[in-house]
Amino acid sequence: MSFSPEIIADLCKDPVPVLNRGYRAKERIADRRERIESWRQIAESITANPEHSGGSGGGPSNKVEKCVLGIMELEEEILDEIEEIKSLESENSKIIAAFVHDPNYKRILELRYLSYKRWEEIAVCMGYTFRWTQTLHSRALQELKDNAAKDSAA
Repeated sequence: MSFSPEIIADLCKDPVPVLNRGYRAKERIADRRERIESWRQIAESITANPEHSGGSGGGPSNKVEKCVLGIMELEEEILDEIEEIKSLESENSKIIAAFVHDPNYKRILELRYLSYKRWEEIAVCMGYTFRWTQTLHSRALQELKDNAAKDSAA
């Protein structure tokens, strides 16, 4: 599997930001979902209290329409983010498969960067202590960095 020179350079420097890209996209989705819920609450308050619509900006139906349009835009952004996450997760999976050979290291990286599990959850899944999980994670990242460096030198 060949990766862009930029990805290889980033992996050699610090693989965590590369592997965390999907997590950041998931955070953006969560933020948008919160905004959608806010829009829904506004729309519900308008339809529940049409007499509070105010004098300008049209009646309640116009305000509800604005809320619905806002929700639709955010939902479209979420769909775009989901596509980006699928792409990033696919690339992360390929990175882990290409540069990490130890099965325990692979599992830790997959649980952390593909399943987005917290450290405590990873320790429980693997039957290790929290501290040992952290140690294995550091070793896994080092193996990834070393193998990416070998790949870039070749």
